[in-house]
Amino acid sequence: MMNIFRLLGDLSHLLSILILLQKMKTSSSASGISFKSQFLYLIVYVTRYVDLLWTFYNPSALYNTCFKIIFISTSAYTVYLMLNDYKPTHDPNLDTFKVQYLIGASAIMAILFPYKYTFTEILWAFSIWLESVAILPQLFMLQRTGEAETITTHYLFALGAYRALYIPNWIYRYFAEVPKFYDPIAVIAGIIQTILYSDFFWIYYTKCVYSLISPLPNIRHSSVANTVLRYIGLYKARNSICQCKTASMQLHCPVVVVTAPRDIQRWALGTAHLLVS
Repeated sequence: MMNIFRLLGDLSHLLSILILLQKMKTSSSASGISFKSQFLYLIVYVTRYVDLLWTFYNPSALYNTCFKIIFISTSAYTVYLMLNDYKPTHDPNLDTFKVQYLIGASAIMAILFPYKYTFTEILWAFSIWLESVAILPQLFMLQRTGEAETITTHYLFALGAYRALYIPNWIYRYFAEVPKFYDPIAVIAGIIQTILYSDFFWIYYTKCVYSLISPLPNIRHSSVANTVLRYIGLYKARNSICQCKTASMQLHCPVVVVTAPRDIQRWALGTAHLLVS
């Protein structure tokens, strides 16, 4: 029986990649996209899917094999474009998150808490932990620039939705499969990743969805937003409008504009000063 949550999650993941590539191709630019995040995702896919070397011809794993190849190839293609065709459009002065801390912490977690002390299991655990924080360079880049194109916010939403959908997928597998499925590494890392996106989800909803049907609510007076900003505290939003031109018409699209919140907790502020030069 098909697991609808996993299917939707994988399709959302694929959609995020297509949105990103479409954004870069149509604008002939990689502006607003963190190269460091994209490179981290390439590391994630290569280390996680190393089993392709011996499971490529397994007919029973055709679904997984297809997605693995797609994720590795599209991620490598994105990195290639940012290193070559669109390199002049990427400003490294804005993409300054020190990813060595993320890689080092993920490696330590993988070595300390693998399911088995084998090369492939340690690589798999490393990829899971690294994926949970790979989006941080992109989020901090948004914080530094203060704004994002609408298409970039759609990419981030689809990417975050992919991981969020894997949470009900794990719950479903726990109750539906025999023996019961339980993967504490993936679950904990997935929850961490979803929490990192939670503030962005709220901003995306208020700016790109709710604004289409009624006036925007004041995010400063929203209890949900205040809770997220107080305990997550990576960025907050204010209203902004950009003009998106197409061949036949001009559209006014909401843009997420982000600035550092004043009430960010001391630990988060200290971490930001440490990681962002």
